[in-house]
Amino acid sequence: MAAHNADRTSGQIAAAWQWFLDSFGLTGWDALRRSHVEAWMNDQLSRGLKAATVVRYHTHFCSVLHFVQEREIAQLHPQLFRIKPPSTPVTLPRHLNDAEYQQLLQTVLAETETAPAGLLHRTWFLTLAFTGIRLSELLDLRLS
Repeated sequence: MAAHNADRTSGQIAAAWQWFLDSFGLTGWDALRRSHVEAWMNDQLSRGLKAATVVRYHTHFCSVLHFVQEREIAQLHPQLFRIKPPSTPVTLPRHLNDAEYQQLLQTVLAETETAPAGLLHRTWFLTLAFTGIRLSELLDLRLS
């Protein structure tokens, strides 16, 4: 899994650098400026990528910038480390509608009917479903 993520991250960095080369003719780290990175992030957003994805790309790219700076591979412009990633919207969790809830309830009741730990699982599900407590609060409950 880690190797797959590393391959994907290096591919993202390579794609970003290719974009810098194509868009601005940059050929080295020394020429990279804040305006270039901001333009790249805006291009990613205009192509339809979600803000959260661009934030992740920005995080990976900043990690590479820090690596380049720490290893003294190039002298980077200080403004590169002050780039704000795009803001991501705060979304509320999606709730189940009545039909989805009924289907889930029937599945839980059927699955927990014969299982050895079924009664405990059924109790957990029904407590979460009917009280609205959070999972952490459920896990903190103690029988007395």
